[in-house]
Amino acid sequence: MTGSESEERDQGGIASGLRYWWNMRGCYDPPPPRPAPEPPRQEPAVDPAIPGGIERWFANLFLSWATKVQRKEITRFTDALRAMDSDEIGALLALATDLRHTLEADSRLDLLDPRAVEIIWPSAAQALNRQIRNMQATNSRELAAAAMVWLHTIRAANNPDLRMLGREMWRQLERGFPKVEQAAADLQVVGMSHLNIEGYSVFPLGLSPDPT
Repeated sequence: MTGSESEERDQGGIASGLRYWWNMRGCYDPPPPRPAPEPPRQEPAVDPAIPGGIERWFANLFLSWATKVQRKEITRFTDALRAMDSDEIGALLALATDLRHTLEADSRLDLLDPRAVEIIWPSAAQALNRQIRNMQATNSRELAAAAMVWLHTIRAANNPDLRMLGREMWRQLERGFPKVEQAAADLQVVGMSHLNIEGYSVFPLGLSPDPT
């Protein structure tokens, strides 16, 4: 699959799936779609005397910067989970599990296998992050937090430097497992339609808090 095909699939899968889930759960209209991006500029050829050296240097620099930013974000999210009680985490997991099923049905994304997600759609995390920012911009904070569970899951599973942080995040989420079913019922009482919480206690591959 080419990069353009992957990006097109992301836009049609993750973005549309999240917009559908967002409207269904939050009753908000998503912001208008962004204008189509301009075609990429043609970059000059690399000097063959330095075969890929500069490109590798910039790639490593970007990866180091991205890892630093992502480490800070997942740490902040996990700290917020530590401050939450089990009932609050149960409600968050009910929404996150429902989102997982929606994306799987809409775009064939199995978020419980985040490494496969990254292989099939390399820009899946970026597409998810864009939609989270849209949710935050319209104060859909609970829904954005549910989507963050999967953003940090994809990142942590695919970056060894973040793996332990991802396991600690799921250790905190595990505290809400006993409260998910009641939380889903309570959310229906306040007007939210049926939540699909099947498999809410399954850890994503590679992120079990206590791997064997």
